[in-house]
Amino acid sequence: EPLEYCRHAYIEEKRPYMRYERSCDFPRHGGFFILDWAFAWLQSGREEFLEQIGTMLDYWWEKKDDRGLLRIESRSPESATEFYGVNNMVQTLSLGVSLHEAADLLDEKQPDLAATMRERGNVYIGGFLAGPHDIGNRVFVGESRIGTNEIVTELVTWGSSYGRKSPAASTALIALCGYRLAGEERLFEWAEAAGKPCLTVPLPGHIAVPVRDCAVAIGLVADLFDLTGDESWLE
Repeated sequence: EPLEYCRHAYIEEKRPYMRYERSCDFPRHGGFFILDWAFAWLQSGREEFLEQIGTMLDYWWEKKDDRGLLRIESRSPESATEFYGVNNMVQTLSLGVSLHEAADLLDEKQPDLAATMRERGNVYIGGFLAGPHDIGNRVFVGESRIGTNEIVTELVTWGSSYGRKSPAASTALIALCGYRLAGEERLFEWAEAAGKPCLTVPLPGHIAVPVRDCAVAIGLVADLFDLTGDESWLE
């Protein structure tokens, strides 16, 4: 108590994970769990999976700000300056898209639950789009300060690192998934803007570029070609 989950919790041990100063209950993992539970319920009919979906669905809904944005985690001490008082665009978008994916699974047998998932997913997608991005100037925001538009971290084309410095193409792939499911045109525009530097910005010679950056860039331009038929993406 109070009710909390941790994405680092044990899988093979039936005991709670130790409560630390940080909760590590990242929103995107809540979306992964909901999608898994939806599939598991369809295969098994076990009611506890529906109960878990309902609990997780409300868990983050009660923690969003007035724009629909979520923190990277619900509980951070002030001493954790990288996490305290920070909204995370990528985590919020990921949860929103996972809710649309899960809703597609549950439409036939749980239409009311699926409708709630889509409504809340759209709010989270709107929160992501309300962030201080400036896609015309290739500013793709990963995090901003709660209550302001102060940018904390930006997404990059090349030279990402684990955790705090993510590739924009990775988030753009999530955005395109959301565009297909939710039909939100602004998600496509965001992803298209993130894809263009993959074609025009050369790989830097002065910093390390993880192979992941190249992989998600290829995936993004392939997805953009699939959606548009524009040969420039294929080339």
